[in-house]
Amino acid sequence: MDEPKDYVSARSVAFARAFPMIASLSIRVEVRREGFTQPKPEVWSYSLENPPDEYIRCPRSPKDCKKGGWPITTLIREMVAQRETHRQVQGSCEGYEPMARRSGRPCKAYFKADIEIRYNE
Repeated sequence: MDEPKDYVSARSVAFARAFPMIASLSIRVEVRREGFTQPKPEVWSYSLENPPDEYIRCPRSPKDCKKGGWPITTLIREMVAQRETHRQVQGSCEGYEPMARRSGRPCKAYFKADIEIRYNE
């Protein structure tokens, strides 16, 4: 689903203000909606022109995952604090799958990211 152009540009301005020290950003995320063993993941890409939101949204439907997502910006903040230029990281969605008569079980969506950052001099 495409986002409205004004939303994307507003998001990139907000990201640039939050991280003025970043000259370029490249993020490649493999997204496995059915868990880490799922073959052929979707690939999502982000950059300074198309930055991620605070959380990368869960690929599962809202009825299959509640309060889901993966906190990619937290990882970027850690990298900036340590002046890291490259990091490979993986993790699971932080949401849960609703279940009848129980609070739910962890969402099975899985993310694997390759993050490259170049800093302003």
